[in-house]
Amino acid sequence: MNSIRQFAERTKLAKRVLVLDPGALGDTIHLLPALWELRRHYAEAELHVLSSPVGAQVISLSQCAHRQWILDQSKARRTLMDQVRMLRALRKLQFEVSINFGVNDRILIYAGLIRAKHRLGQLGGRHHFWGNWCIPDRTHVHTPGLPIYETRRQMLASAGFDLAPVKFGLAVTSDDERWAAAQIPSASLHLSPNSLVALKEWPVTQWVTLIRLIRSNHPLLKLVVTGTSDEREKVRLEEIRKRVGDAAVLFSSNLSISRLAALIARSKLHIGPDSGPLHMAVALGTPTVSFFRDNPGMQGWLHAGELNKAFIKPCVCVNQRMAACEGLGEPACLSSIRPEEVFVAVQKLIGGKSEVQSPRSSRPNQQ
Repeated sequence: MNSIRQFAERTKLAKRVLVLDPGALGDTIHLLPALWELRRHYAEAELHVLSSPVGAQVISLSQCAHRQWILDQSKARRTLMDQVRMLRALRKLQFEVSINFGVNDRILIYAGLIRAKHRLGQLGGRHHFWGNWCIPDRTHVHTPGLPIYETRRQMLASAGFDLAPVKFGLAVTSDDERWAAAQIPSASLHLSPNSLVALKEWPVTQWVTLIRLIRSNHPLLKLVVTGTSDEREKVRLEEIRKRVGDAAVLFSSNLSISRLAALIARSKLHIGPDSGPLHMAVALGTPTVSFFRDNPGMQGWLHAGELNKAFIKPCVCVNQRMAACEGLGEPACLSSIRPEEVFVAVQKLIGGKSEVQSPRSSRPNQQ
């Protein structure tokens, strides 16, 4: 039986390689370093990636894949026939190698149906008798405390791949740079209040107070607040805009990933919860202030270093079938993070003065 350590050597002459990872924005950001390792190892091969629509935009910015196959992850938009047609097309290409970094059952089944000659994946998730048929070569990587992107690189290392320094390779186009320059001056602050999961979000009231603190202490500093086209997120963004009541604060929703990247790259600091824009900021080298609920899987999404400050709060709702805060619409744990302490962290990262001036009560439209 072939050893998993020889996987890289056994497959080094592959001409067509497929990665199955249709994740969200943050997931795809953390996938990029592993994709670059595969691109380097299989230098003569075509690298294909099965990705989500938003993931495809991220990978296009990095230009680390030769071809993308886009499959919407929304159950409302992903039909059975869409999946069948794509799986048939992928199977016809007769890939020599396919790789699954995640342990999602559906994506594991995709690998089995596509039938690449060599299939690599992780042990984990639920055990199924058909798991080894879908992915014969599976490895276990135990890397507590490491970022998600590094666990994916270590999975490759366990299969015999030699690793180069970490590379995200996100590149903002000149057109998007010019667009961002027309929106905000350099060294502005980027705020991203929303997350795909509502219980990861800092409450609106705290955001309003923080924005007022920043504006009172740095009246010349430009702030840009962004969100997606999701209706719930748009409502939150609009509520913050109305309550802040400051025309100098720019609000924008439904940006393309490339334009969002251009804004973040141009910003002096990113502030937001555990969400895709946070991980994009780290990949682009922009310092961050973030908010996390303490939970067993949190460490993989944290970013260490002097340029990244995370506020972490214990949460009784984590891993509970019925979250106590679900009916409240906001997490009690993150509500305990005071805007004043967040502002102190912001001051340190932007090099501002240490004292805090309270927001002016005369500002219009305060509620």
